[in-house]
Amino acid sequence: MQVRELLTYTEAAEYLNIPLSSAYSLVFRKILPHIRLSPRVVRFERAALDAWLDERTVATEERARGRNVPR
Repeated sequence: MQVRELLTYTEAAEYLNIPLSSAYSLVFRKILPHIRLSPRVVRFERAALDAWLDERTVATEERARGRNVPR
């Protein structure tokens, strides 16, 4: 069984390097992946945040053309 690493709002905001208010706003708008344990308790899975960031990574023009550009 794999253990999920769950983060609080503060930890998630620090991990994403965004203001805490932005984390609250992104959850309210259902943009940021989260787990609602109760009406007032929200947690964030680190792996889900990583996947969310990967989905939003914009490729450079050369990478989009298929060129082998180092990351």
